[in-house]
Amino acid sequence: MITPARIVVLCLALVGCSPAPAGDDAGVRGGGSGATGGGSSATGGGANAGGGAATGGGGGGGTTLDAGPIGTGDAGAPCTTAGDCASGACLAWFRDAGAVCGWPCEDQAGCAGLDRFYCSPALDGSGGVCVPQSPAHCLPCDFDINCGGQSDVCVLAPGDTAMSCRVDCSLAGAAACPPEYTCTEVRFNGVPRSFCTPPAGSCGTAQGGSCERFAEPQPCSSANDAGLCLGARACVGGRFSTCGAQSPRCKATCEQADRPDCTEPLCPEAIAVPAHCGSCSTACPGAGAPSTNVTCADGGCTFSCQGENYDVDSRPDSGCELADAPLGNHAVGSATSLGSLPCGDSASAIDRSGLLPSDTRVHALPSIAGFATAEGAAPDFFAVSATGGALCVNDVSLQLAVTGATSPTCYRLTASTDKGTWSCDPTAAGSCTITQGSGSYSGGTTISLSVTRTCPAAASPASYRVTGHF
Repeated sequence: MITPARIVVLCLALVGCSPAPAGDDAGVRGGGSGATGGGSSATGGGANAGGGAATGGGGGGGTTLDAGPIGTGDAGAPCTTAGDCASGACLAWFRDAGAVCGWPCEDQAGCAGLDRFYCSPALDGSGGVCVPQSPAHCLPCDFDINCGGQSDVCVLAPGDTAMSCRVDCSLAGAAACPPEYTCTEVRFNGVPRSFCTPPAGSCGTAQGGSCERFAEPQPCSSANDAGLCLGARACVGGRFSTCGAQSPRCKATCEQADRPDCTEPLCPEAIAVPAHCGSCSTACPGAGAPSTNVTCADGGCTFSCQGENYDVDSRPDSGCELADAPLGNHAVGSATSLGSLPCGDSASAIDRSGLLPSDTRVHALPSIAGFATAEGAAPDFFAVSATGGALCVNDVSLQLAVTGATSPTCYRLTASTDKGTWSCDPTAAGSCTITQGSGSYSGGTTISLSVTRTCPAAASPASYRVTGHF
């Protein structure tokens, strides 16, 4: 039996645990000791047998001290020296929560009659002391000493994303733990130990410990692959609440800021758009430019022109800036009709202008029917219904003039009738002529005209004019 005259005063300052040998512990890693956090101590007042003052400091293990004069303070009463306590033990029981009178115990039965106290083991196994219910359950920590109790530990448990305190329940059993926690035996640093374990083994969604004697909000955090958010456990109804940190979520756009108290990375899709391809600072060439198809995939950009729009300056930033004209006449079957013309030179005269732009781009959404990829352009077709007649000459006289082209010789005018097909290519000056005499077509014939590009694809804003008569 332990008498009030001489007791084992238990030091509550924690000594850190070295990491457990591989394969030795059941998935629990302990924090090391250090100077961080508030230490705990036991103070014995009065004189010892040799007449000097004796003080149990913040070291580890139990120390036998003369209790000195016995006070009247009950267990849990505030104290400054052992003389304030009926047990002769004044304990700094949790960080800077202040000292209280303790009571020696060997198991939870030794704390019978003490409401909301549990028997906390000494680190050296020399017994225990009855202390108030711990606020340290699931408290974030870096070292064992941050947890306040004499044998409590700082661990990174399976399912948790941060180090947190586990309260030793070896002597008190379930009485050391909040109602929904369980007292679970594990191997810790090679030694069987019992700790209060939160529901599902994780502190992430669990309530904390008692806040009846220490109500200062406890910092906490929520972490996942989407980032980290900081928060706090508040004192609610005598218990620290679940962590108030927001659940991290990635940012959907580069323009979205981190939420308060959160550090959140970008969602993958935030940097998979043309304006932000691979990073927020990288824009795909042509992103947002007119008449373009710009995409970002796997951190790379693609650029193409929409339909009959051409990039004739080879600058993606200006988009596909030149629209073809006329549109949709790039095959014989879709030729632009120039109407029905009689055979007189004046009556059958034509004067038709158009554009024949070219570039080196892909053309899509929509694609161009009749587009010649090798030449980077789509030919223009025209149809003339030539009525002719018995007294008509039915000749063909046509001229092509090309302007604005980087190389005027890269174009061709072709005329096809029921009597033959004839072509001309412009000179460097940009003009050429087709002249076919009497009988070049039969009356009632449809004459097909086309203007095409003949050189390899290159950016060019060519325009043309076809004049003549039949």
